[in-house]
Amino acid sequence: EASAPLFCVKVSRGFITKLDWMLSESDSRRESKRRKDRLNTEIDHVVLTSDRTRLENDVSTWCVEIKPKCGVLPSSPYITRWIKRKKSRFWLHQRLKLHQGKITRISEYEPLKLFKGNINESFRNLVRTPQNNLRVFRDGKRIVDVKKIDSNVFNVAARVLKSSRVIEKLRHELETRNPFDIEMVAGMYS
Repeated sequence: EASAPLFCVKVSRGFITKLDWMLSESDSRRESKRRKDRLNTEIDHVVLTSDRTRLENDVSTWCVEIKPKCGVLPSSPYITRWIKRKKSRFWLHQRLKLHQGKITRISEYEPLKLFKGNINESFRNLVRTPQNNLRVFRDGKRIVDVKKIDSNVFNVAARVLKSSRVIEKLRHELETRNPFDIEMVAGMYS
């Protein structure tokens, strides 16, 4: 509902190897910091979707891409650390990344708030500290400084998310399919 249909396609190793080479080239549309990341050439299936950052027929297009992260807390009885029952994995990872020097500022975005329906607040926090969780495109071109975008763009995006109920549906999927934590997996393995 919030994106184009996805298609799973079987591919050859040669195709993945060539795609990996193309993505690593300096003139690739891929972000420069991502060009060093290599594709797994052992895969034999990929997921395809059309580019929704622009539409055909010269229609002016805004595309707002958010990576919502996990917005539910694990419900495993094996969790022994109290903080995992109170704070999201994203919140915990932000502190770890800051400690490791991978980021210079902790994100103001909190997935738990987004999944509780605070969509406008979540957009405001993403705009203040987008990291790689918010990307905006105008007619297929990425806008690097999202702080310069008129807030009406995010208001419309929030209304679309609310009316489609995609956040509610995603939360339901996360709650039913991912109640576990690594501590539960370790407990089950033991």
